[in-house]
Amino acid sequence: MKRSPYASMRVSLEIGLIAFFILVATSLLVVYLADPAIYAQSLSLTSSPTERYPVPVTLSLVGILVLITLLILGIVRNFRWLFWLILLAFTSSVIQMPVDGLQLLGVFPNPYPVWYNLFRGGVGFIELSFVFWMIQTYRHQGVWAMGREKAEPVSHLVRTKLGLIEYRSVGQGPAVLVLNGGHTNCHSPLGHEAFLLAQGYQLIIPSRPSSDRGGDLSRRTNRLATGWPPSRTSQQGDVAERRNRWQLC
Repeated sequence: MKRSPYASMRVSLEIGLIAFFILVATSLLVVYLADPAIYAQSLSLTSSPTERYPVPVTLSLVGILVLITLLILGIVRNFRWLFWLILLAFTSSVIQMPVDGLQLLGVFPNPYPVWYNLFRGGVGFIELSFVFWMIQTYRHQGVWAMGREKAEPVSHLVRTKLGLIEYRSVGQGPAVLVLNGGHTNCHSPLGHEAFLLAQGYQLIIPSRPSSDRGGDLSRRTNRLATGWPPSRTSQQGDVAERRNRWQLC
């Protein structure tokens, strides 16, 4: 099945963010095993030579890893509020990166090793790249590339040979015609609408005859479907056929 570009955009963004958070979690563990005193300085703790891994530092690291796990689950579930939270958190790298640079230049006091400042600067650069990526995704197809929310569903009218048809079109991608059941219109809720939109389809949902503005089409559609009441042309044809049969007899 051909995947729509917006579905590919969403999947690529999800994979990128999940890979980034896994990389961050791995890096935190490596730093914790290599030099846990860095975390002690960040927490304003006095490191003891007899205690290489202080309990507060260990608990803080466990809490961060649990938070990263919850973030990954939220990304998989496409929580809309999480999109904005990640975007806001990553935007703060605009402030953190100049601070790291000034610490490396000696303008500000630097309590961390040089390699750790370079590491944080690299993480900040990646976060800013995600900021531009997420903004671009939102501009094209909304949060998580799931489509923009509309306050009210908008329907359209198209004139055909049989009269007016009211329909609603949502999503982008390959078009799928959705026919509702009886006594429904194009605004009736569809249980599978969110699923089809998530798969990257465009849904075209017409109103059924004799529902709302589709009523102008109802009588003519029913006549076409059932052949009753018969039109004048069909009645004349029946009369002519009876005459021919009578003459043959």
